Amino acid sequence: MSWIKSAVIGLNLCPWAKSALREGLIDVRVSQATDVASLMDEVVGNIREMADSEGRETRIIVTESLLGNFEDYNKIANKIDKKIDQMECRGIIQLATFHPQYQFGDAEEDDVENWTNRSPYPMFHLLRENEIEDALDGYDDPDEVWQRNIKTVKEKGKCFMQQLLERSVKLV
Repeated sequence: MSWIKSAVIGLNLCPWAKSALREGLIDVRVSQATDVASLMDEVVGNIREMADSEGRETRIIVTESLLGNFEDYNKIANKIDKKIDQMECRGIIQLATFHPQYQFGDAEEDDVENWTNRSPYPMFHLLRENEIEDALDGYDDPDEVWQRNIKTVKEKGKCFMQQLLERSVKLV
């Protein structure tokens, strides 16, 4: 939870995370899975559980021991995203991805915007789409959140962001 408080909330990278934390709506679960198949089962179970309930919580599934390689992580993230479609949960549940080596598809490895999605451990963030829509209602252009985040991490710089990440390895 340290990284969520210091980076996501502290830098206001997610403008609605502060109220979600205050209301107890952020559920961080550290996976005990020892293989990718078990991790997939766990994430799918969480998707199903969230889709079948009317709660407002957001879930972050963290794996400390699996998917350290970003390419491997990204393949699994894509499988999870496809699973959301197969489960007919598109429009209900959305996946956000975070990883220590995060790299957007159109970015270079050292591009500063990658830091908006870099985290101490590989994470799969399951969000309720209606909560995202409600949170974005206050914005004329939802893309302005993303642009502001890039500006924030550019102003802070890579060295600051790296130190923040290293200080935040204790999540739960």
